[in-house]
Amino acid sequence: QNDEHGLPSIATYRAAFEAAGIHLLAERLFPNTTSDFSEIVASLLALEPDILCWDTAYEPFVHAMTIEAYKQGFKGRILSCTCDAYQRLVEQTSEEFMEGFVFQFPDFDDPALLEPQINFSEPHAFY
Repeated sequence: QNDEHGLPSIATYRAAFEAAGIHLLAERLFPNTTSDFSEIVASLLALEPDILCWDTAYEPFVHAMTIEAYKQGFKGRILSCTCDAYQRLVEQTSEEFMEGFVFQFPDFDDPALLEPQINFSEPHAFY
């Protein structure tokens, strides 16, 4: 979104994509009053991307854009800083579709974070 939260995040993703050799096709900024993402998602899908990145968008936007990408037939990966209420997205799309969704922030109560090879002391307390 086009606000003090979204703009610095976009800069971070630009740098990360450049470092990873990921070619950026387009960016679509939107005001935080946006509720219909059909045109935004359609304009991105017209470019035939392999990855859609939702940046650090707020949960309602992440959900709306993800559902719209599903409705419009996107088959690639989706990258997002977070994905709160993930299970609701699975219910509104499909397990197969959400297999392509990568979000960077973990569920801090996930027991897998307690495994010895994970270097994250007391993740639940951190949360």
